[in-house]
Amino acid sequence: MKRLAIVAAVIVPVMAAAGLWLLPSKSSTSKIASLPVAVVLPLPVALCDVPRDTPVVMWVAQAKARFEPCGCVAGMFGGLMRRAVLTSRLPRERVLSCELGGWSGGHQPYELLRSRFYLRGLAAAGVDVVAVGTAEIALGSTSLGTLRAEAKLLGLPLVCANLDGYDPHVVITAGLRRCLITAVVDRDAAGNGLTLHDPVESVTTQAVEAVRLGLDLVILADLDPDACKALARAVPQAALIIGGRTDHPSPEPVAVGSVRVLWSGNHGKVLGSWAWGQPAAAFELLHDKLPEDAGQRAILGDYQKALGEAGFDGTGNSGLRTLGSASLVGTAICATCHQNAHRIHQDSGHHHALLALERKGYQFDPDCLRCHVTGLGEGGYTRGSTTFAEVGCEACHGPGSFHTAAARSGRPLDGTMPQLSASTCVACHDADNSPQFDYGVYWLRILHGN
Repeated sequence: MKRLAIVAAVIVPVMAAAGLWLLPSKSSTSKIASLPVAVVLPLPVALCDVPRDTPVVMWVAQAKARFEPCGCVAGMFGGLMRRAVLTSRLPRERVLSCELGGWSGGHQPYELLRSRFYLRGLAAAGVDVVAVGTAEIALGSTSLGTLRAEAKLLGLPLVCANLDGYDPHVVITAGLRRCLITAVVDRDAAGNGLTLHDPVESVTTQAVEAVRLGLDLVILADLDPDACKALARAVPQAALIIGGRTDHPSPEPVAVGSVRVLWSGNHGKVLGSWAWGQPAAAFELLHDKLPEDAGQRAILGDYQKALGEAGFDGTGNSGLRTLGSASLVGTAICATCHQNAHRIHQDSGHHHALLALERKGYQFDPDCLRCHVTGLGEGGYTRGSTTFAEVGCEACHGPGSFHTAAARSGRPLDGTMPQLSASTCVACHDADNSPQFDYGVYWLRILHGN
């Protein structure tokens, strides 16, 4: 029996009656189960008015193991927690739910831990197949092997046709169609103890197998749109190719002979859906007006607890500006001379940045700490520290030891600090984590100095 899939994106977040009750997500192979979500959401137009036995393909790409976006401000997109709310409006028998390449979180120990919990979330959400992409190849054989073992325990097929030693395909039944699902990655991604073969040759082998078994061939390609269309020309036996290396979704299925080509990446912010054979697909932003899935929230909570037990001090990178080989001294030292700036800082959100994490239970998460403390992994904040437990002066201005030494010697110009600008702020206030950031507005909230 197939796991319950993630279905139905929402064009407009209408939390109004559509006559549809969301059932809990389930998995026949995983012990993890999402909790019921009592909410009604309409189906996207592209999934309406199609025959009830028409299979529906759903996919997300470049998710980077995000259960949720940063969450510091409103207006952020993406996250498995929102996506999973859209799961059970169609029967599982109709759905082919796919996770394209770029799903892993990175190579740092805490990022690998998050990727393992993300795989648990995918199993709970009913994802049928997980493709290996360029980001996963970059992890290297050992780290990817660890994630592969986790996926196997969860019953999640981890697939790549041209990656030596990995499963080349999985067979899934959706609606009236039986599909051979394979995946492919650019051969240039090879390295780190992993061997990649020619993608066209590898997929051609899978096409021969699909024809032999009378199955529809679906290819999950970690390739850009042009490469996906070239692949369609090279493997005309394919029924569907879905690409994930792009920031913009395809407006509709592109016909390359009898092959249909779709693509959607955009860093896991977009959920794509296509009712088989239909002239249009749905590409919906996972916006913050969607409710959360309780089961995914519970898995994320388990991840935060695991971070607390693991103690990943020294990981992460705050993007700290360096001043030669200077070291951090702490905001209290800066305050001895810059008293007016210190008073402004004490009343700012920067001063209370770690407290904001503690209120949410995220105080052990390096992804959050890199922008909510000073100098994580760079001689600054460590667990239990109070000196750097804020966005202090040096988080923006850089390490202050040379400057303070020069000032004490009566030669402050010998330790001049770097000039700051809007580019300093966007190290943390970037498009993903602070989409409404406006330097002219935000700077006025902490205006100080000359």
